[in-house]
Amino acid sequence: MSTLQSNTAHRVSGSGSGCGGCGFEPIPGGFAPAKREVNAGQVRVSQTALAKIAADPASIIGGLVGTTGSTPGVIEFPVPASCGGSTEICCVNGAPSPTCGPLEIDLVKRATDPARLVLTPVQGASRLDITVRARVKTKMDLKVKTSGITCDVDLDTTRGSSPDILITTQMGFPQDATTGTTRIAAQGSTVTLQNEDIQLSGGITCSIAGAFIGTVRGLLEDQVAGILEDQINEATCKACESGQVAECGSSFATACTDKVCQVTDRCLQEVGMTGRARGSSLFASLSPGTTGALDLYEVLGGYADTNNGGIALGMLGGMQPGGADRDRCGPRGVEPMDPGTLPQSAFFAGNVRPDNNVPFDVAIGLHKWQLGAFAYAGYDGGLLCLTIGNDTVAQLSTDTLALLSRSLGKLVDTNAPMAVGLRPQSQPTITLGKNTFMTDAMMNVTLLEPLLDINFKAMEIDFFASIDDQYVRVFTVVSDVHLPVGLQVTGMGELQPVIGDVEDAFTNVSVKNSEAITETPADLANLFPNLLGLVLPQLSGGLSPISLPAIGGLNLAVVDITAVDNDNFLAIFANLVTALPARPVVTDVRLAGVAEPATAIAKDPSQWKANRPPSVTLDFGAALNHEWSIKVDDGAWSPWSANRRPTLSRGVFWIPGQHKIEVRAREIGKPETIDTTPELIEVVLGTDVDLPTGRFIAKTENGFHGQSGSSGCACNTGGGAGGAAPFALVFLMIVLPMRRVRRTARRLASQAARLGAVVWIAALMSLPGCSCGDAPCGDVDCLPGEVPTGSLGRYTSIAGDDDRVIIATYDQGLGDLVAIDVTDPAKPKYVAVDGVPDITPVYDPGTYRGGIEDAGENVGTWTSVAMSENLAKIAYQDRDNTQLKYAYEKKAGEWASYVVDPSNGEDIGSHASITIDGTNHPAIAYLSIGNDDGAGHRFTELRIARAEVVNPDDPSEWDIVTITKANGTCAGLCSASTVCVAGAMATDPQRCAATTTDCTETCGDGTACVAGTCADVFDKPATAQLASGTGLFVNLLLLPDGRLAAVYYDRNKRALVLAAENAVGTNAFTETVLDAVTPGDRGMWASAVVDGSGTIHVAYQDALGDQLLYTQWSGSVTTPEVVDDGQRPGDRTHNVGAASAIYVVNGAPVIAYQDGLKADVYLASKSGATWTKNPIAATPLLDGFSIAATTGHGSPYVAWGALDPSATPLGSVVVQTP
Repeated sequence: MSTLQSNTAHRVSGSGSGCGGCGFEPIPGGFAPAKREVNAGQVRVSQTALAKIAADPASIIGGLVGTTGSTPGVIEFPVPASCGGSTEICCVNGAPSPTCGPLEIDLVKRATDPARLVLTPVQGASRLDITVRARVKTKMDLKVKTSGITCDVDLDTTRGSSPDILITTQMGFPQDATTGTTRIAAQGSTVTLQNEDIQLSGGITCSIAGAFIGTVRGLLEDQVAGILEDQINEATCKACESGQVAECGSSFATACTDKVCQVTDRCLQEVGMTGRARGSSLFASLSPGTTGALDLYEVLGGYADTNNGGIALGMLGGMQPGGADRDRCGPRGVEPMDPGTLPQSAFFAGNVRPDNNVPFDVAIGLHKWQLGAFAYAGYDGGLLCLTIGNDTVAQLSTDTLALLSRSLGKLVDTNAPMAVGLRPQSQPTITLGKNTFMTDAMMNVTLLEPLLDINFKAMEIDFFASIDDQYVRVFTVVSDVHLPVGLQVTGMGELQPVIGDVEDAFTNVSVKNSEAITETPADLANLFPNLLGLVLPQLSGGLSPISLPAIGGLNLAVVDITAVDNDNFLAIFANLVTALPARPVVTDVRLAGVAEPATAIAKDPSQWKANRPPSVTLDFGAALNHEWSIKVDDGAWSPWSANRRPTLSRGVFWIPGQHKIEVRAREIGKPETIDTTPELIEVVLGTDVDLPTGRFIAKTENGFHGQSGSSGCACNTGGGAGGAAPFALVFLMIVLPMRRVRRTARRLASQAARLGAVVWIAALMSLPGCSCGDAPCGDVDCLPGEVPTGSLGRYTSIAGDDDRVIIATYDQGLGDLVAIDVTDPAKPKYVAVDGVPDITPVYDPGTYRGGIEDAGENVGTWTSVAMSENLAKIAYQDRDNTQLKYAYEKKAGEWASYVVDPSNGEDIGSHASITIDGTNHPAIAYLSIGNDDGAGHRFTELRIARAEVVNPDDPSEWDIVTITKANGTCAGLCSASTVCVAGAMATDPQRCAATTTDCTETCGDGTACVAGTCADVFDKPATAQLASGTGLFVNLLLLPDGRLAAVYYDRNKRALVLAAENAVGTNAFTETVLDAVTPGDRGMWASAVVDGSGTIHVAYQDALGDQLLYTQWSGSVTTPEVVDDGQRPGDRTHNVGAASAIYVVNGAPVIAYQDGLKADVYLASKSGATWTKNPIAATPLLDGFSIAATTGHGSPYVAWGALDPSATPLGSVVVQTP
């Protein structure tokens, strides 16, 4: 679906104290207080943790009051100016000085010093007493004014009898009676200095004012104490940077004052995480189109004690659905029962674990009720409705799926991306476990008991195929799904999800909604557990590691993740360790062996489950103190294992082709030694397995039908045979009827990829030559009847006038540009306009295609037709040569064509749109993709070709100019010895760069050495992709005043754009953005029409929401309208809006478009402010490809391509006159 084409990170900024940038947005109206469960989360900071924190005071205090200086253990504190009172500090002429101090605070402990930081939890008082000692001095003098005297103050505590400043404060954890949360409240702060610490300068008055020093000292003590308390108390206040109270996202907030959320007379504190987590942010790299959301509340509250030498804190926990009804993909869920007030667990109250008496520094616990709350909120809020595409799982392609469904491969002409939509029909059950791993005799590690055992009942899994960039559902698999998930420590401060054994992950499998393919649901149900089992481990590859917070210069080193307290709590136990510099090891790996099953087994998916998959053996060398983690085909990383010679036999290896194996090493149990540049091994498996689409793994792929240079029969060919000609000719004459030789040759040529090139060149040369005598069909009789068309309907366009209605379309089987006169839809008249080779016919030359059945060059894609003077004109792309062509009628049914814009390596002519300008001259808008700017970048250009005359019959009669251009991808477009890499800055475009050998480290997977740096590389996509850059889905329009205008989709901006000509005939255009939102993706499948008043009406798709939108322009931008949000009674939300075609009837817009879930065609018409939507094609066929509409003949005509998987040919053109 279009959300896959919009696969990019759309992030929302964080909100809430302590979690800025966590991907949360404010909850409108706040989280419902009644939905919070007391003590659903619990935290313990033990006595040993406080001792470690006290040992590194600079990191902790620096974060509260200043910044860490260049010297370890020293922080800098900028003194706030105080102006306007009886005593002023750091003021110049009554205004704050831009520089004040700063104070340099030295917290380094010398040999005879008392402790620099003392943390004393007070038993039974919910209070932490804090004492700080430090050497303090001013880096620059402080300017102080009192009693009309201004002096410069130099502070240095080492001058007095004690070298330290002494600071004490009491940090309390009271419960807020209004909000029910735990507040952080500093009080009773004191600062102690000595008179000797202070020196005054600034004149004779300052020098003799000895008594003045005491006043200054007291002033500084009070000032620093007050600032310290303010810094602590305000650090946990919730911010509202917009100045609006709505940003607070809390029902308790009463105001936003000075960008701080207020609760009556105090600031709002919600220490923890709260906000709306939206799928488009959480799953930006996995499923960016997941617009569902979950409202989260994990905030300190319930209890807070400072007993047993540590700090124990309860948390108010809760989760609620945060998405709209359309985001949910099944019936409403059932909210879990309220567990009541949960007691404090002993596991989070002391300094050792009660079950094994092992000490810890920090323990974090989540009650199992929260797992049920997450399952409900995630399901009901649509957060679990994930759509995962080819960008995440490379195996999601029509080639892969065609191994199980051969008819699926017939729906596309080349390997196309697919997507899997996980559509749970009820909330999952999540069972908490021990998270244990097992090591076998070979030192392989596997997940034994998962931390989270996730089960879905009757999950529906929609499979979508991209057919000409339109994602349509081709079938649905219904299955119970069992997913065992563990957590393992990877790098320092990171937890990585680990998927357990998924061999029996899918049970009770059935298939429905499979009208798009010919296999029976029962056959598919028997085979698909194999494929689902292969893909499932890859899905977790899109899940990022979970990063744990650091505390000052201390990291959390996780020692255990498990279930405790009778499996009521998920617990993470960790120790605080000094942040160590990374010291990565070097991964050493070699390929030791490959074993593959018999070809007959590899070709038959029904045998996969009973046989062992292909296997790959690796050798990691002799490093005895190392352990390794492995990732296959961008899937999940395996658990760490010490096996130095593992054999991998993964289910995904059944899929023929090239497989990636990545390996990273580390010292056993030492996360800081992890190799951050994994080694990559690529292995080709199953190369003797031919794909159902006719392509052959690891061999040069043929074009999808008769390409330039294919065998044909023309009167100018010699027809001479090689040495084997006599034998081959006799064979053909004996075995094959002579009159069918040419058709047989065509079929044989289509199989040539499976035999050696030399054999087939000899065989094809041995075919009989052509006769150029008087007989129209050469030396044989013409066959009765006529050449049947191939599969029609792709790249369809339509135009009409008062005389005729003409459709232009593409013949996928023969590669032709085809014109169809559908003035009478019941009696269509077909003409092959271009693509017919100049060879001897097989049928009567007076019939369709001149009786020639052989395919010629592949032309006729991206058609656009217009009528002028009762004759049709067509712009289209020559696909073989990637150039723009123009065909025109000399008279009705008689055509000529030529190249308007030839290619010099660029992809020219796609997204063509033709119109007739105000002087009756044709004009064509189209794309040129992959243009080289000379600096290594590739860009996409939206061009316009304008004819100089009314009836141009030569390429020289066209002027070509650029409307707009934008940077595009260079993937697959770079020359030899160069690679496509990201720009130097995040905003810079990709570029082709020469590879070098001067990198100091080995570049890892997906990178190459470029100018001494390992740069990310963008490879040529393995599947067909939507064009990058701008100008996509362009519509070229004629305005009433004679100017031209183009409406199109800018993929870089993810916006719908209008470019209007500044004046008639100037070819200078000004862009206006008609619709763009952040995050969002607006403008795909744009279709535009101009009414008699000059208003431009535009239909287009919201690609993230899969909705059909409408807007208009008559000199200014208007507010977009939702035409169809995809909601259907009794069904999940449909993806709608692809292939939209808009026209106007009686001044009101009407839009034809595809419902991608059903592959139906809908018609939406507007009356007043209301849109009415009805299906006009809801059949078992796949309808709605390349929809086109016209009212040029008076009444509306709507045409589209339809696919019938059981028919030959597969595709046809449907015409309706609604």
